[in-house]
Amino acid sequence: MPGSRGATSHRAQIAHHPCAELPLKPKNITLSIDEKVLESARKAAGAMGKSLNQAVRDYLEQLAGAPQLAAELQAFETSALGTLGRLRGWKFDYEETNRRK
Repeated sequence: MPGSRGATSHRAQIAHHPCAELPLKPKNITLSIDEKVLESARKAAGAMGKSLNQAVRDYLEQLAGAPQLAAELQAFETSALGTLGRLRGWKFDYEETNRRK
């Protein structure tokens, strides 16, 4: 609710979002790659409905986000391993499952 204590405006949330720090103008890079690999990569990207440029850009964006994803997965694993769960001692019993039919 705007104006209430503790409320953060939508603009303030966007301003602090990590993507807000990215440059607006894409940077060009130069790669050296074997011609056969280049042609195979172009065909593979085309099969995905993408240009090679878009496929490389997508890969680099994924690569750049990998440390964050790894940290999130580690936090989830730590949380999951530290939780006893909600089964209250119940264990799967194949025989019991078949008796219910």
